[in-house]
Amino acid sequence: MDNKLKKVCTIEDISLNSSKSFNIEGHDILITNCDNKFFATGLKCTHLNLSLEGGIVEDSRITCPHHKSVFNLKDGDVLQGPQTVPGLNIKSPKVMTDIAQRFMKKLGVYKIEKKGNDIYVEI
Repeated sequence: MDNKLKKVCTIEDISLNSSKSFNIEGHDILITNCDNKFFATGLKCTHLNLSLEGGIVEDSRITCPHHKSVFNLKDGDVLQGPQTVPGLNIKSPKVMTDIAQRFMKKLGVYKIEKKGNDIYVEI
């Protein structure tokens, strides 16, 4: 099956340094505008499968609004683990990040293209 570019929205639909969720052919996708660069990722944080929409967007990163995991918008890498994990009482952010980088999945990343004012994502 060939992947195809699908129009998702226009650049005006997503405010500077924010994100908006879309469902495209059954895929929950987050489009993020970070300093007027657009990224397309999976919608859900890989920590507890909660939405990343509304997370802090800066420096090509998004911070989960629920438990503060941080992901690289370019490649989906886990940059910082959550501040809390149910059942664990770990106070060190470095230890939490080490655990997260070993056990959390990367955030899914989609190819994105801007054509004029329209944003397309490859599904």
